[in-house]
Amino acid sequence: MKTLHSLIFLIGKQKTIFIFAILTLLLGVTFEASGRLVIRDIVDTVLADKINLTNMKNLILLFTFCTLMQGTFHFISARWKTSATESIVRSIRNKLFNHIQQLSFHYHDHTPVGELVQRATSDVDSVRRFYGDQIPGILQIIFRCLIFFAAIALIDIRIALVTSIIIPVLTIISTFFFHRIYQAYDLLQTCEGEVSSSVQENLNGIRVVRAFAQQNYENRMFETKNRAQLNAGLKEVFWHSSYWPVAHILCGTQLCVSILYTGYTVINGENTVGTLVAASFLFNGLIWPLQDLGRLITEISHSFVSFNRIEEIMTEETEDTENNISRDSTLIQNDDKPLSDRYKNHSQSADNSNNFKLPLRLEGHIEFENLCFSYGDTAPVLKNISFECKPGQKIALVGETGSGKTSIVNLLPRFYPYQSGKLLIDRIPVTDYPRNYLRKNIGIVEQNPFLFTTTIRENIEYGTDRDIDFEEVVKAAKAAAIHNDIMRFPLKYDTVVGEKGISLSGGQKQRIVIARTILKDPHILILDDSTSAVDADTEQCIRKAINNLLKGRSTFIIAHRIQTLKEADIIIVLKEGEIKQQGSHDELIKVPGFYKDIFEIQTRIEKELILEIESNRKGKL
Repeated sequence: MKTLHSLIFLIGKQKTIFIFAILTLLLGVTFEASGRLVIRDIVDTVLADKINLTNMKNLILLFTFCTLMQGTFHFISARWKTSATESIVRSIRNKLFNHIQQLSFHYHDHTPVGELVQRATSDVDSVRRFYGDQIPGILQIIFRCLIFFAAIALIDIRIALVTSIIIPVLTIISTFFFHRIYQAYDLLQTCEGEVSSSVQENLNGIRVVRAFAQQNYENRMFETKNRAQLNAGLKEVFWHSSYWPVAHILCGTQLCVSILYTGYTVINGENTVGTLVAASFLFNGLIWPLQDLGRLITEISHSFVSFNRIEEIMTEETEDTENNISRDSTLIQNDDKPLSDRYKNHSQSADNSNNFKLPLRLEGHIEFENLCFSYGDTAPVLKNISFECKPGQKIALVGETGSGKTSIVNLLPRFYPYQSGKLLIDRIPVTDYPRNYLRKNIGIVEQNPFLFTTTIRENIEYGTDRDIDFEEVVKAAKAAAIHNDIMRFPLKYDTVVGEKGISLSGGQKQRIVIARTILKDPHILILDDSTSAVDADTEQCIRKAINNLLKGRSTFIIAHRIQTLKEADIIIVLKEGEIKQQGSHDELIKVPGFYKDIFEIQTRIEKELILEIESNRKGKL
């Protein structure tokens, strides 16, 4: 009942249209029953000793009128019902999509994309059928039971009572099957979601699959999940198909009993032949639609399962992206004091975050104080992290895979909450800033660049909340050393990249993302191994181009190449979530440790390459 109440509540603003659709449906059923009652008088008039042509003409006109009204009201009902249904489902899709956008990174880390796609498409479509087919269908059966029963009662109350015996019996049987089908369909949808996730993951990684010749392995894994879906589908079909023979036998038996009983009253002279004919039409209009109750019950169970699956997502806690803090667009223009001075009296508690107003930009003074962080209930990823990044400084993070480099920078835009310690931006706890505000003021170039299936220009402009001139786009592209590559395409900046930028090389995608970040003009910049997909020459071009742009910006650089690391003001060496070394390039190469080791290794490799190149040149000469 809770699910039903929730589904009805979602009708919302479409309530008026939906009520009119129901009322016109009621009128359509009423005229249908009235027309079948008129048949009795038509038959009796035809069988009379002397036919009254005037009366016959009037009865035919009345029957025609009832038929036209029946069709008209059913048409109007269908139009209003469809309009209301599509509006309701559009609202559900929008709410669901918006809710998914607001869910935490932790939720997305643990939820397969295919599962979300399944719920946003197949499950929403199942809910659409609830409003467009199942509610009108159930109401039509109810209206038929009431109105057709009343019409038969007008003929003979005894016939009406005999005909109505099937109603409670079929209702009880339908309820029994409803619960079984509900459970079976819930399992089926879960299996279907797993199959969908498997297909999507395989297609996303099809290059890896084929590169490692793992098609047979993937086929076996898919067959296991596909077999589970088959078994779940067979179970659902078993309960579904079991209902129909039972309902068919009951409805057929009831129809025979009703006709035989009515025929018996005609033989005894209690009713006319016209009554038998009209009653037969009314029996068909009452009994056989009851058989459709099973289909509707089955589909309603599907809709309930789908709605509950959608509701599971909608009840997930979303990120509070705004913190209900107002932005003062004139504050930074009218007060040249440092941000920390402006907020000198600000409470450090996030509960009092409504007590201050936000500037347009951050200064970029960042402090970590004994910060500890873990992903959920897992072991700590960061342990007692403490360091300071002054405005405009470059901080390089280096360490083995899994040492916590990306985790540190992910805390700045509040992608994840930390468990203990402090993280301050401009002397204010990061938890006091709205997430949206931080993310608009922090630029990120991730290790795995993502491009949308649109033009290169629109990809570069993405995420910039202002009007962008084409000259600005070109300037950002030049700064990212991608402009020349773009100009080689036939459509240049209007070139549409493939899904996830498949038509571009890894280096080109990386540089487009860098151009996007440059155009955003953030005051805090995060480069998460952003030159990993480019060659040394391209990396050098990018480094030279963006060095001037990094001035005045607090920058976090995750990298492994010494040429990139040595330009940082502070290099932080991480191991197993802890800071092992901290200092400048010149300081760290003098101290035994991880940084000195990779410096010596890369220096030795470079020397060997130089010697090999020189040797090859001499050999050619």
